[in-house]
Amino acid sequence: MTKPAKPYPKMTLAELRAATADLEAPDFEPKVDEQMPAERARMGRILTELKAKPRPRTGRPPVGKGAAKVMVALERALLKRADAFARRRKSSRSALIARGLRVLMGEETL
Repeated sequence: MTKPAKPYPKMTLAELRAATADLEAPDFEPKVDEQMPAERARMGRILTELKAKPRPRTGRPPVGKGAAKVMVALERALLKRADAFARRRKSSRSALIARGLRVLMGEETL
């Protein structure tokens, strides 16, 4: 396909059909521009750097050796009181339970 004599928006319908007729051919394959050697080398370096860099970890950073999720059964009333207590202290339920365990095990004081 050669460059048309005038821009597509300014062509009449007949001119537009004639200018784009080869696009309708069943064996039409668009021309792909080859990368210049310098550009190919630059892209290769970028891809190599990206593969070499470790992906940044998302989410909350681990505390100590990380965290494990556990299922614990608590009385509903106790859970409500614990949640309210944690909220008043601007803390989370997990932080409250973890601190309570540390206190009971003697690793931390009140």
